[in-house]
Amino acid sequence: MQIARTDGIIQRMRRAPIPPAVLLLVALLAAGAPCSSHAGNRYRNELFPQVRLTRDLVYRSGADAAGRSADHLLDVYEPEGDEEPLRPIVVWIHGGGFFQGDKTDAPMVKLSTHFARCGFVCASINYTLLLHSSNDWLDAAALRQAADRATEDARSALDFLASQRERFRIDVGKLVVGGGSAGAFTALQLGCHPEAWRGMKVRGIVDFWGGLMDINMLRPDAPPILAIHGTADTTVPYAFAERLVARGIDVGARVELRTLHGEGHAAWTHLERCVAWIHEFIQSPLW
Repeated sequence: MQIARTDGIIQRMRRAPIPPAVLLLVALLAAGAPCSSHAGNRYRNELFPQVRLTRDLVYRSGADAAGRSADHLLDVYEPEGDEEPLRPIVVWIHGGGFFQGDKTDAPMVKLSTHFARCGFVCASINYTLLLHSSNDWLDAAALRQAADRATEDARSALDFLASQRERFRIDVGKLVVGGGSAGAFTALQLGCHPEAWRGMKVRGIVDFWGGLMDINMLRPDAPPILAIHGTADTTVPYAFAERLVARGIDVGARVELRTLHGEGHAAWTHLERCVAWIHEFIQSPLW
């Protein structure tokens, strides 16, 4: 079990001729052309200035919470000019209390764009929303039903992305899911389910100020979890993160908690710090 913390010699040398291959590499970098190997920096730094965005792909047709016919949509972000044959994928799920929010919410766009620039494929998804707010995160039946419905939608999104693996050059064995608030509840339920969808199995979960409705879903074979939570969160109390850690210790699952001391819910002003934590989490052996 791993619980993360909460929080030269200069010599004179004879001038040697520069090999032509080095000169070519320097010229390519100066011109802004992406290099396929990236000298090990791929997935760590923004190496691709441009991102290709494919909007409003229909991953499922069904009914909304009012029973009306509706299409469920997702957006795909790819690094422009990337030549890698297969890329890991990160699927982001927006928050909003299960009654509001969208795949184009600013945090989801920023996360998707950043990680696509680092060489990942990213998807930001919509899902079925409640018709009105329900504020009881501890035992409200409506929220539990909404989380289950959102999780089913997210499973369908994974099915669709797996069917499009060749189009988007997705490595289905390297999948991370993440979300904020309601999206984090959904990502956790999705990732803690033992089933793989068309070969896509969740290898890591990023939880922004969320939790599990049913803590018993966290089992020893669950993928690693990065939980980011503020101690002053009154919407989804910090206790949800503490429960994840305690349960992880009990069953031997890997849960890393990063604490935002004194911060409340949806602390997106700390996104830069959170992104650094996510990079550290993803670079650890998830696959």
